[in-house]
This record gives sequence, structure tokens and C-alpha cells, in this order.
Amino acid sequence: MAHIIATTNMKGGVGKTTLTVNLATCLAKYQNKRVLIVDLDTQISATLSLMPPGEF
Repeated sequence: MAHIIATTNMKGGVGKTTLTVNLATCLAKYQNKRVLIVDLDTQISATLSLMPPGEF
């Protein structure tokens, strides 16, 4: 069964993207988990940090 972890906060600049990307990376690399990040932020910061330019 899948686990869902949501990182939310209405205020900007609190580290949501950094936490999300680092947590997903650690779960995938060290816990051998399959990870899906759904980036709902209009700035698409998580998408830009995880995908090479021009890949989305």
C-alpha cells in the first residue's frame, strides 16, 4: 500500500521544495522506495530541480 506525504504551507520561502526533493531522494536511494513527486506549485521549483532542462 502506498504512503502519502504532503509538504504544505501557505507561506512562501519556508523550504517546502527543498524538504520534498531531499526526502524523496533519500527514500529512493537509501530505502529503495519508488517515489512520485507531484509539484502543484505554480513556480514548478521541484520539477525544475529534478528534471534536465527541456525534458518536461
